[in-house]
Amino acid sequence: MKAIRELESCAVVINKWMNANKLKMNTAKMEFIMFGSKKQLDKCISKSININGDEIQSENCIRYLGALLDDKLNFKQHVKNKCRVAMMNYFRIKCVRKYLTQQATEILVLSLVISHLDYCNVILYGISQSDLCKMQRIQNMCAKLVLKRGKFASSKEALYDLHWLPIKARISFKMLTYMYNCHVGHAAVYLTELLTKQIPNQRLRSSSTSEGCYVVPFNKRKTLSDRSFGTVGPNLLFLCPFVSQNQ
Repeated sequence: MKAIRELESCAVVINKWMNANKLKMNTAKMEFIMFGSKKQLDKCISKSININGDEIQSENCIRYLGALLDDKLNFKQHVKNKCRVAMMNYFRIKCVRKYLTQQATEILVLSLVISHLDYCNVILYGISQSDLCKMQRIQNMCAKLVLKRGKFASSKEALYDLHWLPIKARISFKMLTYMYNCHVGHAAVYLTELLTKQIPNQRLRSSSTSEGCYVVPFNKRKTLSDRSFGTVGPNLLFLCPFVSQNQ
C-alpha cells in the first residue's frame, strides 16, 4: 500500500534525525493502527510496517493521550474503559456517602466520576445510542447519589436540580465551545484550518444574520467524515443560530 510505504519512509527520516541528535528510536514501544470501515480494512493486504528491520503489526486499539482509539472509530473500548473506572469510583463514594454533605459528595462525584465521562467526550459525537445510554446511566446514578434519592426516582428531575447537562448535551456543548474558540481566534490553527467561513450574499436581507456561520461540508454517503470536526461543528452551529448571532 502506498500509505504504508510513505509511513515507512517517514519513519526512516525520523530515525535519521534522532540518530543525528544522539537519540534512539525504541521500536518495541511503537504502535501502528489503520483506521477505516470493516470493508476498507478487509481490502488491506499488508497490516504491518517495517522500521529499522523490525516488523510492527497493526493493532486493533491504541491509547493516545488517554483516549482509546479503535480501528473502526466506534470508541466502544474507550466508553467501556471509562465506564468501568467511573463505576469503581462511584461505588467507593457510595460507601462513604452517609458521612458526607451534599456539597462534598457533589465535588467528589464531579472530580472522580463525571470527569471520566467528560474526558475527550468531543470525539464521542455520533457514537451508538447504546454506548451513550451506558454513560447516561452512570450520570443518573451519580445525580441520585448526591441528592440522596431512591433508585426509582426521576433522573431528569435530579439532573435538573443539580443543573447538570445530560451526556449527549455535554458532548454538543464541548463541540460548540471549540467552535466559539475557533471563531474568536483562541483555538489551535489545525482546528481553524478545518473550517470554511460562509460568505454572505450582500444582495439578501438575511445576509447579516449569516455572519459568523461556517459552511457545512456535503458528504454524499454516511461515512466517518460525518463525525469529523469540520462537519459536526458547523452543523451544530447551524442548528443553534442564536450562538452565531451572539458571537
